[in-house]
Amino acid sequence: MPTQAAWSRVIAAAGDLVHRSSAAPALTVRLQGSGRHSWGCGLALRARGPVALLRVEDYDRGRVETADAVELWHGEPFVLFERFCRKVFASPFERTRHVVVAIQYDAALPSFGLAKRRTGSQPLLIALAYEDPCVERPADVVPSPIPPGAPAACRAKVSAGWSRDQYEAAFHRVLDYIAAGDVYQVNLAYPLRCEQRVAGLPLFEALQRRNPVAFGAYLHAGDFELVSNSPELFLSRRGSWLTTRPIKGTRPRGCAPDEDRARMEELRRDAKERAELTMIVDLERNDLGRICEIGSVEVVAHERVETYATLHHMYSEVRGRLRSGVGWDEILGATFPGGSVTGAPKRRAMQIIDELEVGSRGFYTGALGWLRAIDEADFALLIRTAVVDAAGVEYWTGGGLVADSVAEREYEETRLKARAFEVALEEVG
Repeated sequence: MPTQAAWSRVIAAAGDLVHRSSAAPALTVRLQGSGRHSWGCGLALRARGPVALLRVEDYDRGRVETADAVELWHGEPFVLFERFCRKVFASPFERTRHVVVAIQYDAALPSFGLAKRRTGSQPLLIALAYEDPCVERPADVVPSPIPPGAPAACRAKVSAGWSRDQYEAAFHRVLDYIAAGDVYQVNLAYPLRCEQRVAGLPLFEALQRRNPVAFGAYLHAGDFELVSNSPELFLSRRGSWLTTRPIKGTRPRGCAPDEDRARMEELRRDAKERAELTMIVDLERNDLGRICEIGSVEVVAHERVETYATLHHMYSEVRGRLRSGVGWDEILGATFPGGSVTGAPKRRAMQIIDELEVGSRGFYTGALGWLRAIDEADFALLIRTAVVDAAGVEYWTGGGLVADSVAEREYEETRLKARAFEVALEEVG
């Protein structure tokens, strides 16, 4: 079996892959969450020096690297990932190895009848296998409100991919499609960009301090870094049980406890937000029903509210028992991308997203997963996520639109969702 030291020598020799601006070495992972709905129900991961690496560079092939060999595999991204997991977790390594995987939203486009896209040199899927990484259970950090208002002037200049007028034009096109009966809900998003070189690890640490969430994640993939401040569970697997926890509905934190509680109650009672969440819950039930035993899919929590440093969110929880023999290729094929970041019906919503949005989403609204065994895993949705590379930083923000959405309110919600990122960027930029 290749040792971590041997693998590290291979990586060190591949100097062209190392992003020198970062405070972390290439192929480093840190996962840390807050609260009981977090990585491994409160676990944290620190890992470097993988024993195997899968990079899926195109829609029909990928490359597997170990300290001993490089192999070219042919197949679709999720099929290659399933094959990689079976190999990594083969006996006697079922409980000593861990896999971390990041998947682009764009990896699913052909499955929904959309044109293939690539985001620069970044892979559609990257998976890293680690032997006995550091797994710990840190103390939870309770989120304190970030004072309301715009973030301080940032030394790193941030520009939006859309102006407010451009956002509103796309917003009204979505509402036209809803009125025509094409779709019930669409998640519309746009990018924020900073062309200044920023180190990804300090940005991750600043976000963890200022806005602790359930699924904080940092991945240094060599030629790019992912910095995620995601509160949302895409999928959790425990044996044969599969769970998803979609988020819909947002309110800013209040300045005082009474105001904070009032905003939580307002969110719970908002008919528009509740309808938006119910639509996605129905979609997720359908997705899980494609791979779960008949009659096992159920909604186990509905319209609950969770609190973060800048906002309150409403969520529901859906679970089902997997049919025997269903692998990760079928699980991801049935559920990816998540319904809360696409819309309903999913196929038509994704077509509208493809038509209206500015450029490729890349890793935004994809997923990042931590597998502690072939049948024990958590996948976070890659929302509130920055991609850091030699060109700078890109961070997308957006939200779900339904028939009674109001343009001004929806635009302000996208700005609210970006506030924690902008405050952290001001700190490190």
